[in-house]
Amino acid sequence: MQISILTIEDFNLSDKLKKEVDYNLINTKKVKDFFKEIKRGIFDFVILDLCFIKKHKEKFLNRVAESTPTNTKIIVLDSEHDMKRRNFTSKYKVVDHFSKNLSKRALASNINKIIKSVLSNNDNTILVVDDSISILKTMNSVLSVKNYNIFLSSNVTDALTIIKEQKIDLIFTDLEMPKTDGITFIEILKRNKATRDIPILVVSGSENKDNFIKALKLGAIDYIRKPFIHEEILLKADLHIKHSKQIQKLANQSKELSEYKRVLNESDIVTKTNKRGIVTYANENFINISGFSKDELLSKPHNILRHFDIPRVVFDDLWQTIKDKKTYKGIIKNKKKNGDTYYVDATITPILDISGNIKEIIGIRHDVSEIMSSKKLLLDDLKYVEEPVLIFLKIINYNLLKDFYSEIIMYEFKQEFTKRILDYFPKTSGLKKVYNLGEGYFALLKNQEVDIRKINALLREVVYNFSEKGIMFKDLVYDIKICFSYSDKKENIYDDVSLGIEHAIKTSNSIVYAKNFYIKRQIEAKSKLRTLQLVKDALENKQSYFESFFQAIVDNKTQAIVKYESLVRLNKNDEIITPFHFLDLSKKTGYYTNITKQTIKNSFKTLKKTNKDISINISASDITNNEIKTLLLKLISKKEFKGRVTFELLEDENINEINIVKDFISMSKLIGDVKIAIDDFGSGYSNFERLLKFQPDFLKIDGSLIRNITTNPFSQNLVESIVLFAKKQNIKLIAEFVENEQIYKKVKELGIDYSQGYYFHKPCRL
Repeated sequence: MQISILTIEDFNLSDKLKKEVDYNLINTKKVKDFFKEIKRGIFDFVILDLCFIKKHKEKFLNRVAESTPTNTKIIVLDSEHDMKRRNFTSKYKVVDHFSKNLSKRALASNINKIIKSVLSNNDNTILVVDDSISILKTMNSVLSVKNYNIFLSSNVTDALTIIKEQKIDLIFTDLEMPKTDGITFIEILKRNKATRDIPILVVSGSENKDNFIKALKLGAIDYIRKPFIHEEILLKADLHIKHSKQIQKLANQSKELSEYKRVLNESDIVTKTNKRGIVTYANENFINISGFSKDELLSKPHNILRHFDIPRVVFDDLWQTIKDKKTYKGIIKNKKKNGDTYYVDATITPILDISGNIKEIIGIRHDVSEIMSSKKLLLDDLKYVEEPVLIFLKIINYNLLKDFYSEIIMYEFKQEFTKRILDYFPKTSGLKKVYNLGEGYFALLKNQEVDIRKINALLREVVYNFSEKGIMFKDLVYDIKICFSYSDKKENIYDDVSLGIEHAIKTSNSIVYAKNFYIKRQIEAKSKLRTLQLVKDALENKQSYFESFFQAIVDNKTQAIVKYESLVRLNKNDEIITPFHFLDLSKKTGYYTNITKQTIKNSFKTLKKTNKDISINISASDITNNEIKTLLLKLISKKEFKGRVTFELLEDENINEINIVKDFISMSKLIGDVKIAIDDFGSGYSNFERLLKFQPDFLKIDGSLIRNITTNPFSQNLVESIVLFAKKQNIKLIAEFVENEQIYKKVKELGIDYSQGYYFHKPCRL
């Protein structure tokens, strides 16, 4: 929103201001014209050149203050010798004074800064605590000039209540107050972890210097004596809020950096060297993988890890990249103390000092030894096979073995398994080499010498052999479950087979032909990206938006509408898109919370317009989300919505926070007289235990049972059981997917209370 400014000045400052920022600015050079403009419009700021007013300057200032709305702020320009007027101008909504002796550029810059500061003060909240009503009024008048949010309290008890309910950025407090004095107030705040960092300024007329000293020792950051100068209050408010924000920002940054460092040290291999490559720091992961002790590494050149296989030119390239103050990334082959080889995926970055010179060098590495040697060899071999058939094998129950046995035993097992795999293949398979890719994954590669269809039969035989024989290891026979994926298309073959083995595990297929899986995944990924962009645009209201449709729930006896269920829809240029197309993806990518909040707000807007109740779908994950939970509790507590809302608890297989859900239900019923329904009852994860824990008012019988109720005896029998149970527990029933008259008659005959479906009402706007 553009800022509107009215000026009265004659040295073309307004031109300079408009160059700095695109204000809606009107400049006048006559007092008469100036007051005409004030009558004609409302301005955010008024800039007055008092040098322009030859006499009765204070009277003029008073007239401007009285002629403008309360939220219009005044900025005064004055000559250097007239700056003494600063003492009386603060009572006329003056936010700041500037000397005209400054250059126009400096003056325009200063004015822009104060405008930006005043506007940003909307986000800053000040609490004033004083037992004098006149002082509170004066402080409110002074601070409101700078646009602060202000809370006033005449006693400590009320002040503490305000602090609990509001985010306070600065506190002004008196010292001498009845009941609880200012010293005690400061002690209370500084003892509490939640309030100890709020800056406190003492404003007092006390003659007792010890009180001021004690307040400062307790943690007050400054003091002002009464009677105070208005400008001192404003200057110190600006200063200490600014300092507090900077300290908070630095504390947050420090905490983030500490977390980054902790995570890096726990998960990665980290070293620091000076600019000559001498090791100055090595974390535990580095010590463990290299085999060197800390004493053997510190103060030594980093090249003690250099493997003799790596040409010198590789390290020359690395050091040249660092000297150019750039980050080096690459796979590096290193040598352990005992001579063994290990591979790391390295990121090496120079750290520059304030002058831009290299101060030190940080290296962050991931150990890729287990997969690097075999995978690199496999990828190299693939380059030279003209018509490859690539096969991946995965030990499905590998993690079970890994949890049971030590790292040493698992290493031995993998070595043994690698040697024995080919024993389970027919000798005619032509397979000769196994690549151990780590974590229970193995690869086999051959030239396509037979029809690809015969590969499937060959792999089935191997699956059978494993299931029949198991594998002998340390005098025990282990049952090994395996699955395969394979492909014969050279382009993207490694990616195809990698995705294929994921698919085999996910779908419990023992063999998957993975040709073109990578291309299909790319197509899916592009589709998902388009969907995500659609969701993002809708949240930002860019040619699309989220809205709520509503479907009626009717009384089966009277066919009268008793309530509506709120259903989210995405409107893209009047094309209505159902949640099937975007909701699951939104849950995985961080947009779900904002969609849910928008849907809730839309639902309650509609609730204001209709005399019917509304049912809103929520899941356990919604309830455990503080943003969504807070929004729901805030809305249902409003008088106009009490007793008119039903929460439909959706199926959620990951419902781990049962107690949080139970507490939310209890709170919702208490403050908003909310009704609870369990959605899709009779399918998925619904069970009678959930009914005991959540004690719903309604059960919505799953549509898969209702849709077939006239043709499927099993569905009818199951629904009859649900009806019998619900009647005994005095729980009302709602049948979903009532799509025709036959279904309606049947659910009514069975004694179900309400119906919802296309037979009565399609989802629409209200």
